[in-house]
Amino acid sequence: MPTPIQCLKFLSLLANQILHENKTILYNIPGCFPLLRIDFIKGDYGNKKETENQFNKISNVKGLDIFISHSSDDEDIAESLINLIIKALKVPNKSIRCTSVAGFKLPTGAKTDEQINTEIFSSKVFIGLITSKSISSTYVLFELGARWGTQLPLLPLICDPSGTRLLEGPLKNINALDATDSTDIFQFIYDLSENLSKEPEDANSYLKEVEILKNKSLGKEKKTAKPDTVYSNNNSSEFEGAEDIIKRKGKEEYPGDFEMQEYYIKNQKKALEGLQKEKPDDIDLDDFQKIRARAKREYPFNFEMRLYTEENQIESLRKLREI
Repeated sequence: MPTPIQCLKFLSLLANQILHENKTILYNIPGCFPLLRIDFIKGDYGNKKETENQFNKISNVKGLDIFISHSSDDEDIAESLINLIIKALKVPNKSIRCTSVAGFKLPTGAKTDEQINTEIFSSKVFIGLITSKSISSTYVLFELGARWGTQLPLLPLICDPSGTRLLEGPLKNINALDATDSTDIFQFIYDLSENLSKEPEDANSYLKEVEILKNKSLGKEKKTAKPDTVYSNNNSSEFEGAEDIIKRKGKEEYPGDFEMQEYYIKNQKKALEGLQKEKPDDIDLDDFQKIRARAKREYPFNFEMRLYTEENQIESLRKLREI
């Protein structure tokens, strides 16, 4: 059994050889990945008649914009990345493949190996989610090596505190952005939008998703919810009519895009539920009301951002007490 790094180096070198020689190669590495066929003709990468049928089949895969290569152990990070991409670029769910995340897995009845092989080559953009776990996965390294050899868009994103030290072999020569840095995440979204020919949304609309991806890439644990306590002020009237506002804003934000409207409404309603919970018992009522008023003032119709602002302000207040 070859090591993961040997597998990546072998596949990368092999793909490079194919690109420089007029060869059709059929190969299989036992224990690494099922049979994968690469057909390339020097100078035009498969557009010759000899490989026309094969590449027509690949190019006819409908609607797949993004393939995310990742370790199943990084499902949580991958899901955060998907949420960010959808929020920032309005990419339809059906156009993203991420085999570990619900809603983005392979279709029922698909021939797994054949489908993945095809999508590695057919997706407009291939994202390599780089972590200490993924570089230990033979499958991930094989996928990265296969895509690297095609010279099609490959965007590695490091989601691990170890940073660029994780990159070995040919990947060292590809600039990888670092998801532990918010600035890099914003650049990643811009680069992705360029490759997909999509205009990104206003950056303020996906600040929360950027922060979540950053924290998960840093390995920070989810915040443990503090016990709730009931206080005398009933805040139900404050959110009266909120669901109607959410539906109206969904139509305004995504006119004619029913998939994005559904996604927007679902997330806003979930945030609304969080806002309707009573204050944490370790936060003074006066401080809590100030935090809530500020969040409402800054984001009157965006309940996701209101909840995000409240949570961050409350967490900062807790930390101030420890200083």
